[in-house]
Amino acid sequence: MKKISYIIFLFCLLSFNLEGQSVDDFKYNWESEDQLQSSRKGLDTLKLINVLVSLDDQDLFQFAYIRADNLGNLVGYDFNKERVIYFHQEDYSLVREITDGNGRGPREMKLVRDIEFDKKGNMWIIDLEGGKITKWSKENELLKSFKPKKKYTRPYRIALCENSISILSEQYLGEGLYHKFDLEGNEQNSFMTLKNNNKDEFRLWTDASYFRGDLTCSNEKIYHVGRYKNYIRKYDKNGELLFSKKVIEFEGNPEPLLELGNRSSRRKDEVKTISGQIEVLDNSLLVSFSGKRNPYFYILDIYDLNGNYKISYQFNHPTKEFTTDGKFIYTLETHRNDKKQFIAKYRLPIFD
Repeated sequence: MKKISYIIFLFCLLSFNLEGQSVDDFKYNWESEDQLQSSRKGLDTLKLINVLVSLDDQDLFQFAYIRADNLGNLVGYDFNKERVIYFHQEDYSLVREITDGNGRGPREMKLVRDIEFDKKGNMWIIDLEGGKITKWSKENELLKSFKPKKKYTRPYRIALCENSISILSEQYLGEGLYHKFDLEGNEQNSFMTLKNNNKDEFRLWTDASYFRGDLTCSNEKIYHVGRYKNYIRKYDKNGELLFSKKVIEFEGNPEPLLELGNRSSRRKDEVKTISGQIEVLDNSLLVSFSGKRNPYFYILDIYDLNGNYKISYQFNHPTKEFTTDGKFIYTLETHRNDKKQFIAKYRLPIFD
């Protein structure tokens, strides 16, 4: 009897300690420091080099996730064609389709949510609904495919490091928010977990704060820009938080950020957000801003690698996404005169 009582005591103690990883501890990780600078400076307009391709002329009407490799080749995903689209820098009008469309076959995708180039020009593609990560050559050869274990499924964003991959999960499952693998797909570590039985509070945290945004890697450090809470976070390779800094101009967002229904939740109308893209270039973080989706211009904000604001630039047209090859900036933009979408190329400013 004493043995049974002792076992019950240990079980209760373990449960208490697990519950100690509570929302308060978790929340602290997401609290963000204010910027020293409280308003934007600069705002010079980026200098256009040329418009590279009309997406409408290519019958690409639902295009997203534009990325550039270090040679200026571009890639993205078209939800209408259900294909990854590759643009060769020698002639952007000649496009190549990658993958075999929608499905659960080895060369098919169910729902692409992110694409990244590695240094060799191969593409790593996140398949949210298929729960898999794949690697492709520009010749449309499937080089690698793996499905993380169920506790890591729902991959939403990918950060490609030198010798590892980190993903941002679209849902909290067994191990938390971020998951790191080697390039063969073997899990290395996971971090940011939440133990909470209040489903409404859980939904507020997960939906509002984490999953909309972008993830990138530089020098084995992970950067995550959050689209709703409007902050930039940096983690080391072991998952330790190095900083969490607010972005510019987001005073007055309501709390909570979501309105909860019986079966769903949605963002409140007055919530202002960044567009949720981040890239690392030299000693700078490039973060795109959309605010309340101003139809006339979007902004590119520059921060240093410690998350401190430096300067801002304007895009020439409403810009859905941007990418850089380290020499130029490429945009996915909509022109006001004909409402068509284009990919355009701009000069890269000197940020320092």
